[in-house]
Amino acid sequence: MDEKRKAVWVFVSERTEHGYVPSVVIEGEAGHIPLSGQGEGAQPWYWGHDLDKARKIAMDHNARRGLSEDDVREIVASSFAAQLDADRRKLDEPYQL
Repeated sequence: MDEKRKAVWVFVSERTEHGYVPSVVIEGEAGHIPLSGQGEGAQPWYWGHDLDKARKIAMDHNARRGLSEDDVREIVASSFAAQLDADRRKLDEPYQL
């Protein structure tokens, strides 16, 4: 079985007063996992206040892991598609009281 690819991406919505928090996106899976310091003693990751610079850091990280920019776009797009599909399925379900 092939393992799903994972990429780091910086979403506009993940900006805090300390800077942008990068997220892990998994190919074909809805949503993302912000690197916001879950767990005891864990610290959030902040990649600055400039979105373009934060995304450059993410792309450099992905490149070191062997992912091209096209790979990253495919992974992020597949995650968006999975989220849209999940949202659509929720709307197609009959209303339950």
